[in-house]
Amino acid sequence: MSHPPVPRRRPDRRHVSAGAVLAGALAALATTAPTADAASDDLAIDLPAIPAGTEVDISFESYNFAMAGAGADTMNQLVDEFEAAHPNIHVERRTPTDMANFTASVQQEIVAGDPPSLAQMLFQTDLIVNQLGAPSWDSLLGAEGVDAYFDGRLTGDHPVHDRAAVLGDYGGETYLFPFVFSTPTLFLNRTLFEAAGLDPDAPPATWDEVRAAASAVTEQTEADGIYVQCTGEPTTDWCYQGIVKSNGATPISADLSTLAFDSPEAIEATEMLAGLVSDELFPDVAGADATEAFINGDLAMILTSSVLTGSFLPAAAANGWQLDATGLPAFGDRPVVPTNSGSGLATFATDPLEQRAAFELVTFLTSDHAYSIITSQIGYLPLRTGIVDEPDLLGPWLEEHPFLQDNLDQLDHLEPWLFPPGTEGPQITTIWLDAISQVVFDGADAAATLADAQARATDLMPGN
Repeated sequence: MSHPPVPRRRPDRRHVSAGAVLAGALAALATTAPTADAASDDLAIDLPAIPAGTEVDISFESYNFAMAGAGADTMNQLVDEFEAAHPNIHVERRTPTDMANFTASVQQEIVAGDPPSLAQMLFQTDLIVNQLGAPSWDSLLGAEGVDAYFDGRLTGDHPVHDRAAVLGDYGGETYLFPFVFSTPTLFLNRTLFEAAGLDPDAPPATWDEVRAAASAVTEQTEADGIYVQCTGEPTTDWCYQGIVKSNGATPISADLSTLAFDSPEAIEATEMLAGLVSDELFPDVAGADATEAFINGDLAMILTSSVLTGSFLPAAAANGWQLDATGLPAFGDRPVVPTNSGSGLATFATDPLEQRAAFELVTFLTSDHAYSIITSQIGYLPLRTGIVDEPDLLGPWLEEHPFLQDNLDQLDHLEPWLFPPGTEGPQITTIWLDAISQVVFDGADAAATLADAQARATDLMPGN
């Protein structure tokens, strides 16, 4: 039987909205990486310290190593810095063997007897705990050590945002330390908005306003209006969950026991997007093609992951248009329910010194210093949100790019990306995404198609 993440009671932490920082302004940070072990010897954790002169080899599996451009470059930069600061720890860099299913990739390595010491994984805690057998960080560090990590006492960093801190919890213990994730972001081309007679300083806040803006753009310019990059392609269910939840739907129950893909609220939200396509406001193209169109200035709005900030900013400057952004649109006066994309860090090491070395890498990769680089160069949100107040970290960027505040504020009411439980969870997700694509792009009847997906997916749920 599956269980949902259980929120922990942790010491009170500051709630500070976060911003990102200008990449050029952070160039100096590459030379100011911490040089001491991240975990302070003054605070007790259960893992043993690495004796002086002892060499430890660990492996780190990260999908960022497979990302073109900033994703791989930044992760390699940080691992290089870590090894320079910890010359006795050597990191083997691994790319998942199955980029479409990180859990399956790690599972294959476990079966082969060579699991990664540290793995960057989606928040599929049910699978990670019950199928892969990952130990909890509480069992390795002790509950006090985990709390000290989150609230910053262990490393001298800022606290991790409360909403992010519990995303890797299962049964009241932490199995994944939240690492990098993003929220749904509506990026827009200010130049096209102005050409269409729209006010880019008043970006669309509701789906009705999105439709009106897309209509104005398509009527007044040669560009397309809107693309929603969470409508049927692999792994886009994280964003789509936020869309339908914002209309009052509950596609997956909080305890992971039931599905409701065909609720009236889910049907209505899906029909809304299908209407944008049928009215030629939303182009029927692949997600990669839509991203390229937005980069080239041929698309006015794209709802996608905030991680693309790092790509869109230089593209806008190179192609002569100005970028803006806001959060997930609302359905009328219903509250918006943003969901997170991204990953956490789990360990599969069994040797105590290897576990300690893996934890040292965790504390380095999730430090104030690392998040300043990750946010500026890739676009992931900085989970140690207090760094936005620091003039030598993320402070200058928010002043220069205030439009990111709308997205970053979503951290304060973020809900987790939920995964169907059991071994058939990935297949259940595929059934749902295929149904969404059929409705949105192929004109299939929403009620009938989602009902069929609901029936087939329910048959695959544990116990059925």
